[in-house]
Amino acid sequence: MFKTVIGTDQHESSIDDDTCSSILANNISLCKTQSQFSIPPITIDFILNQLKHLNTGKSTGTDGISARFLKLSASVIAPVLAKIYNKSISTGIFPKVFKLAKVIPIHKKSSRNDKNNYRPISILPGISLILERHVSSHLKQYFENNQLFYHRQSGFRAKHSCQTALIRLLDDWISAIDNGEIVGTVFVDLSKAFDLVDHAILIEKLRLYKLDEATCTWLSSYLEKRSNLHIFLVLILSQGLFYLECLKGLYLGQFYF
Repeated sequence: MFKTVIGTDQHESSIDDDTCSSILANNISLCKTQSQFSIPPITIDFILNQLKHLNTGKSTGTDGISARFLKLSASVIAPVLAKIYNKSISTGIFPKVFKLAKVIPIHKKSSRNDKNNYRPISILPGISLILERHVSSHLKQYFENNQLFYHRQSGFRAKHSCQTALIRLLDDWISAIDNGEIVGTVFVDLSKAFDLVDHAILIEKLRLYKLDEATCTWLSSYLEKRSNLHIFLVLILSQGLFYLECLKGLYLGQFYF
């Protein structure tokens, strides 16, 4: 997160709470003229395409089914998976077995005996990611088509990146300096940022963006009880035992954030 203040002695322009509230209000007003979003049924062709493009070098999830096996059996299992996925969408229930993740600690820096120096990586079943990609792609398209994303948002969007964010910032700063204004910027790094998202508030906000009740029910099921279903890796260190839990790593997690 960052806040930029551009101005002279008595004048400033900033991204503050009032601005954020105004942005949300404008987005919600746009939704009033839109039809509701609902998760469309998944097609066999989409599943086949996803299965055939699986990275066989990826680790196997808790289901024990490798990407290589899924890829080789794509034409056989695609119709079956389509029935499972569409049943999940129609009932609003995300299967519990799709939520079970294998957590692997990756060392980041410094001492290997300090648990804070490890980054948890969550490995989910390969077949769960196909359903997540289906929902994610349609949700993103809905938000893009209806201009629901904040126009300065560069994170987790197609054709946007750190470069687009920096270009916009630099352009604002240079323009302000050319106009004789003062530029001050504060950058804030949120620790465990994904964990700060309140699920109830998130679902309510999605309702305001005109996601239908069936979709909100499915998304709630997707989010709930994940932390209790994760596998905990016990690392034996010189200082004793500690448990490492992964609370992010979900394909839809980036969109939610």
